[in-house]
Amino acid sequence: MWRKILTVGFVLFWSASVALGQSTTLPVRVANTEWSGSETLGGYGPLRFAFSGSGVTMYDKDGATSGTWVQNGPSITMRFYGGRVVYTGTIEGQVCNYRTSFFKNNEDFYEFSVGVGCRGSGMRGTATNAAGRTWNWNVFTTPFDVAVVGTYDGAPFGFTIPLGSDGRGGGSAVLGRENPDPERLTWQLRLAQP
Repeated sequence: MWRKILTVGFVLFWSASVALGQSTTLPVRVANTEWSGSETLGGYGPLRFAFSGSGVTMYDKDGATSGTWVQNGPSITMRFYGGRVVYTGTIEGQVCNYRTSFFKNNEDFYEFSVGVGCRGSGMRGTATNAAGRTWNWNVFTTPFDVAVVGTYDGAPFGFTIPLGSDGRGGGSAVLGRENPDPERLTWQLRLAQP
């Protein structure tokens, strides 16, 4: 514990990409999520944060340490060891590439189809100890499932797209027995977080 309060280091950034079509970034709610990665504090390395609605637990070489967290937009601040160690960083939302289409199924119904490929979210920043030293940290989480919500001709529809281990998935909703009209369709992607 005291080593963490008094030491310093550097970090590498995690990144990945998927390709489908148009792209959007979905904002992440941190409560009830887990993030894994590393920090550059000498003698440490692997790092994991588990967020609840009221606190955060950090897992590192010292074991489990409870702390507090606040989020302001994409900015996050976590405090541990009675506030002597402070982690500040930025959340990079889940990035999803998607492709959409209208098609006519075997029962002569028109469907709206969405295929997505998503990259998990990242969080990175610096940590400061009571002695004023700083080090870098970087963590990420796997992609969350995606929900598609919208209306067609005034009627609401929605479905969830479960993502596989590669961050890809697809789904569709039946819209009606008439010619598809994009002017009557509104929709959006959002995270299907608990």
